[in-house]
Amino acid sequence: MTSSQFATIGPAIADQLAFFRELNDLKRLYAYNLGPHSYASAVFLGATKALHSDAPLQADVWCASIVSAARLGAITANVLRDIGIDKSESSVVLKNAVLVQSSLSGPLRISLTDACEVLNQICLENVPQSPDWATRLAASPRAGATCPGKARIALEPAEMHSDHCAMVATYAFLLADTFSANREDAWLIGLCHHFHNAYLPDAGFTGEILLGVHLNRVVNSLRLRVLNTLSERYRNRVSYLFDEINDLQSPLAQTFHAADTIDRVLQMEHFERVAQFRVATALEEFNLVHEGAAQEFQHALLRSIGISCKTAA
Repeated sequence: MTSSQFATIGPAIADQLAFFRELNDLKRLYAYNLGPHSYASAVFLGATKALHSDAPLQADVWCASIVSAARLGAITANVLRDIGIDKSESSVVLKNAVLVQSSLSGPLRISLTDACEVLNQICLENVPQSPDWATRLAASPRAGATCPGKARIALEPAEMHSDHCAMVATYAFLLADTFSANREDAWLIGLCHHFHNAYLPDAGFTGEILLGVHLNRVVNSLRLRVLNTLSERYRNRVSYLFDEINDLQSPLAQTFHAADTIDRVLQMEHFERVAQFRVATALEEFNLVHEGAAQEFQHALLRSIGISCKTAA
């Protein structure tokens, strides 16, 4: 890709970074209705079921699930129903959660709001048994920051491969139009690109260097192990997509590598934000002890024990 092309594509992606950061936090969203998994991992486990059947991929539906959850959190269609909101009303709630995202292009807004009609029928909490490789990836932490010749930097909480794959798939779907790539293919390769880590614990770039001449053989062998479990409908398609992202010649490859890079950096950015968080930020900027009948008492209490508590403007 030339510098002149980046001059157009770069600002287009930069305009979505705040939105992408918001989506990234779904890796760290947990709720009683999601079981032991983050919201991102729950979507990954649900979406990968299709790869073992003749069912449609429904990339737009699963992406709508991610986008709506940025504001609704774990309030899924099933939860809306449980609290007494009927299907027609819950569909509106899901659509509104998509429409509040102003950075979505017109075509994406239409696609994702339309997909909310189907999303409204999906019970994310009761997804049938997921494939073995997907379950493994949901229990396989990523290596974090590694560099050959240096000790690993252990960062917590651990990010699961399922979190990363779900988010790369989402970013790829949302970026596909920017690169003139196929949205569904972008989603699919995002879901599948860590097949090998279902059977190879992640030691990061350091581990890859130490595997040396064995690396390509091991990755290809383990990738094939998972490919052979997929339905005929998806096996050849996913294999072809792996070949396509080996270089950066196609719009799809550029879309995938952009999504993968952005997710890796935003994950590190999250750790940086957490490390820099101060209680003063919560008290002064986010008005932790907020307006209400008890606020004056609470402020007086905090001041009496030596904690500054300026009221947010």
